[in-house]
Amino acid sequence: MKLFAVIGNPVLHSKSPIMFNAVFEKLSIDAVYTRLAVGDVAHAMQICKDLKFQGINVTAPFKRGILNQLDHIDSAADQIGGVNTVVFNGDKSTGFNTDYSGVVNSLKQAGVSPRDKKCVVLGAGGAGRAAAYGLIKEGADVVIVNRTEQTAIEVAAQFG
Repeated sequence: MKLFAVIGNPVLHSKSPIMFNAVFEKLSIDAVYTRLAVGDVAHAMQICKDLKFQGINVTAPFKRGILNQLDHIDSAADQIGGVNTVVFNGDKSTGFNTDYSGVVNSLKQAGVSPRDKKCVVLGAGGAGRAAAYGLIKEGADVVIVNRTEQTAIEVAAQFG
């Protein structure tokens, strides 16, 4: 059986296990998806390696902290500065960020092209950084609004 999880803190509210397990059942995939609430990301990674997880989703507050726990980081995740998906291949781990493509593809599927549009991103945390990255890559003019002005300035400077 393949093992998958969402890691974070808090994470017990996550609906991901319900969604993924329904898909596994419908497609007759021998896998289970669960929640893993831990105090620190290093502990979570050790658990995943010990139990031979195939993959995990990463949520707050670990999207940035997991970067130094991985063997390889996808270039987009590296530029964004956060990981929301980890794939394990044996004892090696690779981090990806799929948040940015989720934002961009959702807009495109709704018939909205971000190119040459002014877009406001609310928040400069993990998902906000990914949204800004994706929108900028698509040619949008992005404004970042955040609770702390300094963080918004830092993210805006990072993405130009």
